Amino acid sequence: MQNVKYTEYDLSTGKILRTATSSARELPAVRSGVGRIMAPCSPQEHIVVNGEIVPKHTFSVNAARNGNDITLSNVPEGTIITVENEQFFMDDTGEFELELDQPIEVTFTLIHDLYETKVIHVES
Repeated sequence: MQNVKYTEYDLSTGKILRTATSSARELPAVRSGVGRIMAPCSPQEHIVVNGEIVPKHTFSVNAARNGNDITLSNVPEGTIITVENEQFFMDDTGEFELELDQPIEVTFTLIHDLYETKVIHVES
């Protein structure tokens, strides 16, 4: 009996839910709202678009600094922004503002299920 590799994903978002191997005769039933592709992938590197496994999107975030104020714009909704060991969740405005007490270098880490993780360094 030959094993097959497959990928299951969220039909509405394309997020990879799991990859697995199973015998062709013992594949589990596909749950509602879940799609299946008979191919392996990496959940850290891929998503599903139009039924095909593709690389995750690349963030196109802009960072601007005005004195001690830093603004990130064009941030997708649902992005987790980590800065100085604090996490923030991006709302639907697409703009994140950080006010600092002093002009220090700051590193932002952006994580989103559909995008490659991005690290942005903003110098003082």
